Amino acid sequence: MTEITGQCLCGACRYAFSDADILWQQLCYCDSCRRAGGASAVGWIGVRSNGVRLIGTTLGCYKKLPTTERQFFTSCGSHLTYRSEQWPDEIHITAGTLSEADMFVPTGQVHCAARPAGSPFNNA
Repeated sequence: MTEITGQCLCGACRYAFSDADILWQQLCYCDSCRRAGGASAVGWIGVRSNGVRLIGTTLGCYKKLPTTERQFFTSCGSHLTYRSEQWPDEIHITAGTLSEADMFVPTGQVHCAARPAGSPFNNA
């Protein structure tokens, strides 16, 4: 098993989990993820929630809906996680915050109908 780590932009908030706890890796094109991530697509890693260790300061939380929350570090603004009652045993980690970017290997895409026309992934 390999430990996977990541952090916010300033490094004050970090996380770690085992590759054995990874459930899936995907790109998301939904409007909410694109706006929160400031990108045409956001990479996500679904991880068993009991396998993730958050290290450092407390995260801020934004709830667009009562059943979901996006966690971010309030000092530097890095968007780190997503949780939903729809997937109670998962925490979704933003792939862009991984310490080693090559650990993100997406195997799928979701909300493809919302993908911007100019997306470089349009033919994927």
